Amino acid sequence: QLSRLVRMVQKLCDVGVHSLCLAALASACDKVRQISSAILSVLLLGCNSEEARSLSSWRSRPQVSMLLNSVQRAFVIKKATNKLNGVNFGVPALSSLVSTFLARASYSVCKPEDALFVPLNRFFLKNDKDHGAFQDMNRLPGFISLFCSIADDPTQSRQERMWALQLVRDGFRDASCYRLIAECHAPELILTNFENLRLSQLPDAMKDSEYALMMTVFKKMFLLGSSRVMSHLVSRIGVLSWIRSWCTTWTLQESFPRVSSRIAMCELVGCIAEQSSINAPPRTDSFLYELCALAEPLILLGVWTKKTDEGFANLIETICNAMGSIKKSVLKHKEAYLFSDMQPLGLSIKRSLDFWKLLDGDALDSAVVALSTVPLCSDQPTEEETESLISMLLSSCLRCADAGTDDQVLLMNRVLLVQKQFGTQSLVNAHTIRNLLTVRPTFVTSKQRLDLFNACLRGILSENELSCKEYEIALALLETAPEF
Repeated sequence: QLSRLVRMVQKLCDVGVHSLCLAALASACDKVRQISSAILSVLLLGCNSEEARSLSSWRSRPQVSMLLNSVQRAFVIKKATNKLNGVNFGVPALSSLVSTFLARASYSVCKPEDALFVPLNRFFLKNDKDHGAFQDMNRLPGFISLFCSIADDPTQSRQERMWALQLVRDGFRDASCYRLIAECHAPELILTNFENLRLSQLPDAMKDSEYALMMTVFKKMFLLGSSRVMSHLVSRIGVLSWIRSWCTTWTLQESFPRVSSRIAMCELVGCIAEQSSINAPPRTDSFLYELCALAEPLILLGVWTKKTDEGFANLIETICNAMGSIKKSVLKHKEAYLFSDMQPLGLSIKRSLDFWKLLDGDALDSAVVALSTVPLCSDQPTEEETESLISMLLSSCLRCADAGTDDQVLLMNRVLLVQKQFGTQSLVNAHTIRNLLTVRPTFVTSKQRLDLFNACLRGILSENELSCKEYEIALALLETAPEF
């Protein structure tokens, strides 16, 4: 009977049943944890039997036994501690980060050809405390030793870093996981690794995939973490200011060798903006400015990427989505901040026009509206750039007539801002005034909207005197005051 049990246990372990049960120890369902614990006990019984020890065909048995014994002893200690503290329930739930580590380690320690075979076996073998009990039930296990690998071979070192990053990416489930990550200063270590990776001699493809993975890890933290997690990452660690610095300090080829890392960066910024529009933003007056300061680096990722590069269309779509999320965050929270429409790190008119050239249709109009919520850079644009910007804003305003009035107000406010800051003298022609007059019917629905339209029209007419029918009609309309 015992021989049959050992054979069955060997087959189950060979197909990874022990890994599945270890992963299930993080389940929120107590019955699932109890069943998993019971299966692991049977597997451990088979592994530790004399029949199993004498079975020469089961070469991975010592590693499986080592890991399961370590976990069992850790649970015995945890249950005893809980009992002393007056907590008495079934199988304690592990953090999903810990269960993911155990599940993946249980697979790698049994495969001599696996790149993590040696470091993970060393991780369990070096532990002598409490008769080899697993010590990281309430910590992020193995991250420091793997992410800060001391392997002489750069390829081996990279594989260990990637394994550690994949552990955080796939094991992060909620805000409780962030405590384990923050305690070992994982966010700071990951940010530091960007520069180390840039200076390394690895091929661009390898650098790009690691960059993308690190940014995906941060995206997961922002996406599944609470507002306190966002506040810590933004206010204490300075993720937003670091992103802008990384995007602008080095050339595009150095910072983002391939399109996949550029997409990952845009997804990260979009996630931060989206979560800040859903939850309370960090309690810092600079949050919106730091978020909006990322607008130009984002659109530069699209402008500087060749249209022939694989994934270019996906990159442009991701940038547009990120800008839409920034727009939502700004519109929701700008009243809570001393928000100015002109900033030293604002968006330049030239870069806006360069990006809009890559778009058409609804995507173009959405991008024009989104960028109209971001502060402008105070650098003086050329007359041609100012004229092109006003023309683009008015054209989008015409096309947005059926999409909703809020977008039109944003666009008209941007026209007024450009006119006040940079002037429109010698830039306006009959076509510009005709476009303004065409959108006027959608602005006569309220006094506030009409006042905004008249302010734009008055500012343009005061700087320009044209001998055309449109100019005369515009002057006459300014003298007309509809009743509301």
